Amino acid sequence: MKSADVDAQSNAHRSCISVCIVTFNQAQFIEQCVDSVYAQRGVGDYVLQVIVGDDCSTDETPERLAALKSRHPDLEVLRHKTNIGGARNHLSVIEMARGEFVAHLDGDDFWLPGKLAAQMGFLQENRSCIAVCTNAIVVNAVGREVGVFTNAEVSRFGIDYLVEGGNFINHSSLLYRASVAHAVLSTPTPYIDFTLLLSLCKEGDIGFIDQPLAGYRANLQQSVQKTDGESVRTLYREALFAAIPLASPRSQRRAAANYVAYRLLFGLQGKAPHLEFEQFMRCCRAANVRPILLGVLTAMRVAGLAWAVSVNAIRRRFIPQRVPVVYHARY
Repeated sequence: MKSADVDAQSNAHRSCISVCIVTFNQAQFIEQCVDSVYAQRGVGDYVLQVIVGDDCSTDETPERLAALKSRHPDLEVLRHKTNIGGARNHLSVIEMARGEFVAHLDGDDFWLPGKLAAQMGFLQENRSCIAVCTNAIVVNAVGREVGVFTNAEVSRFGIDYLVEGGNFINHSSLLYRASVAHAVLSTPTPYIDFTLLLSLCKEGDIGFIDQPLAGYRANLQQSVQKTDGESVRTLYREALFAAIPLASPRSQRRAAANYVAYRLLFGLQGKAPHLEFEQFMRCCRAANVRPILLGVLTAMRVAGLAWAVSVNAIRRRFIPQRVPVVYHARY
């Protein structure tokens, strides 16, 4: 029997971690992305199933994937003949996963050494958690580090924590048990990563490792936030409003005040359209709170956010090396 056949049979009896990568026109980033997965060490007897879903890229992504497959023969590439959209591409790759654990990774992001080992260790020690995420460094298009992803200080969280402050998790850091993959696969499309996290929170607590073990590229011109920001805001709002009633009454009120406060601030900064009255009333209904009370809670939240932003700005002014920019703040 050939050694390759022996290795294949041996791998068939070993546990597996499925790494689900999605890409579209990310030729300049996809090699670093895939190579960072194969560079992972310290996952014991687990083998990696690495799958890339290419959503009919029109740049050099197919050629780069072919070169990657020559270096990594076990790489599985699913190329769609037509563009089916990010969410459907994502689901098509997850459906191919056969591991005991499933990891997500966007084609323009990457992992740092020790990422999988730290997460597997966490899940082994915290068997009641159904998933675990990590912090991430934030880099620009040329790979220069410009900040950290979040300032969250929590080791595990549930739906209350997630709806109160909104999405603070880097999607490319997500790893979950395959036993809860149905929560992801049953999520209606289109969706954003916040929707998936809320779906997973319905199954159990999610762990968080406050170490930058992934790399996130910010402010890319081809990102969905740049190309279709209104759709992202709509999907975020609908996911949040659907999840708020599932939280505790206290978290419902905090979530509603936080959403309105951020929308007001973003509107004043010109980062998003101003909050519409109907959205405000929908938020009141979702949180089961009177408009006057939500107005008071929002004013308190705006004051708190303004104070936090001011303090951080002053700290960065005088000790910039010790106070990095936070892209998804958890005030």
